[in-house]
Amino acid sequence: PALVAVLDFDLRTAKSSTATNAGNTYANTFVAQVIEAMRVRSDFFSKARILTTGSGETLEYPVKNGRPTAAQVAENTAYGKSDGSWSKTNIGAYKYGVIVEATQEIVDDSQLDILGILAQDAGESVADKVMADLLTGDGTGKPYGWITRATGAVNAANLAGVTTDNLIDLQHSILRPYRRNAVFMTSDTAIQA
Repeated sequence: PALVAVLDFDLRTAKSSTATNAGNTYANTFVAQVIEAMRVRSDFFSKARILTTGSGETLEYPVKNGRPTAAQVAENTAYGKSDGSWSKTNIGAYKYGVIVEATQEIVDDSQLDILGILAQDAGESVADKVMADLLTGDGTGKPYGWITRATGAVNAANLAGVTTDNLIDLQHSILRPYRRNAVFMTSDTAIQA
């Protein structure tokens, strides 16, 4: 005798209007439009690494400060020990947002894509604030900025002091393997100068 198991699924009961049923699988186009506007607004978001926490807790993140040093040794001689150096930094979770309002009547009756316009405005607004903190944040109630934590930069007192030699020195201050993916970040004012 054969044993047959029968499974019966009624897919018609899944409703996208109920969050716990199929609603949580439904695309949220407004949020997607906000995030897309943030990406378009700033190249930063393609360079940033996003870390997700379970509850917004502070993460301890390892920082590589130095590599081990290799050495040439004679035959039948032990290699000397050389350790790389590590430290760690704390990364906090930060919340950014903005409230944009529109009545349901405006959304329903307008010939324009009101939600698309509001999503773009919200995305650009949030991107501007996050971008400012990612550049120059001091780590107090906001992230540390890339400029704030930068080391080994080639500095000039003002834009008139920046020379081609400064830029070449800056480029070659980065180890060759990392250089191929490196980018210059500068303001429009600096580019014009």
